[in-house]
Amino acid sequence: IGRVEYPSRKVTLAQDAARRGTRTLALHEKLDPHCGLIQFFPGMSPDILKAYEGYHGLVIAGTGLGHTSTTLIPQLRHLTDSGTLVIMTSQCMHGRVCDRVYDTGRDLLNAGVIEGGDMLAEVALVKLMWVLGNEPDKQKAATLMQEDLKGECTRRSAHGL
Repeated sequence: IGRVEYPSRKVTLAQDAARRGTRTLALHEKLDPHCGLIQFFPGMSPDILKAYEGYHGLVIAGTGLGHTSTTLIPQLRHLTDSGTLVIMTSQCMHGRVCDRVYDTGRDLLNAGVIEGGDMLAEVALVKLMWVLGNEPDKQKAATLMQEDLKGECTRRSAHGL
């Protein structure tokens, strides 16, 4: 974000650091507690996902570009068909989820799983809790999950720009 020179107490912000505006803070603190976070691991049983039936939202930290094993896809489709927003993030520290590259990713998208961009799983969980707490329309909530609201994810740009 920036650098602090302690002897002079000078603060130098990075070029891309967001500066606070002059607006008054409007706090929208409602969070939906019916959200969960799970980390995918090899050999994970689809039965684990049954524990999240009835949840309003679920974040999955997948592998690489945001994948799970294909054995989870029917249960994920069941969750999304029943109204649970399922967001896919990656366990990788850098990079973004892109489920259009491999068959498994496309199958996840077809099952209704939403790409979480480059958000860390914990950030995606808090965002999901906030979005579902403040937006009752699931379609609008799904759209909000893919937008950068406050710097929680990097906007995509065309290659070379």
